[in-house]
Amino acid sequence: DGCSSVDVDLSGNIYITGYFEETVDLDPGPGIWEVQAHDNEDVFVSKFDSVGNLLMCKTWGGNSSDMGWGIRVDAIGNIYTTGWFDNMVDFDPGSGMYYITTNGNDDVFLHMLPSDGIW
Repeated sequence: DGCSSVDVDLSGNIYITGYFEETVDLDPGPGIWEVQAHDNEDVFVSKFDSVGNLLMCKTWGGNSSDMGWGIRVDAIGNIYTTGWFDNMVDFDPGSGMYYITTNGNDDVFLHMLPSDGIW
């Protein structure tokens, strides 16, 4: 598990992206936000308030290694994540499905979440 990139929005909220394996609690506080990777590493995007309380966490991945490497938030709160993925990945961090398959080995991605985190 690891954190790869951090950004802060105009309101002081903190955004983090990285990767995780198996089952992990992504809430650093007393709460529990437990997620399970699809197979190998999966991508996570977390949003915290300025004092570190978890506000949102989204994950996506597939049956191979998928990594979030960069994160930026624009002036209206849209969250942009870059990284790479292997094989087939469901890029919908919610209950829907949006599969993309690599063209060979690893491919890069640019993923956007609106400010409310609903994709």
